[in-house]
Amino acid sequence: MDVSGTFRFDMMETVPAINDTYHYTTIIHLNVAGMEFTQTTSTNNF
Repeated sequence: MDVSGTFRFDMMETVPAINDTYHYTTIIHLNVAGMEFTQTTSTNNF
């Protein structure tokens, strides 16, 4: 069984009370045959 794939999730949120915007990104890469798993998460404040 050889399974590969990448999942990416992007979300932007604005908080009017403090006039701030946040950007969230999560990337998950799977490769089952090679037993590889990578997760990357970042949060940016604009």
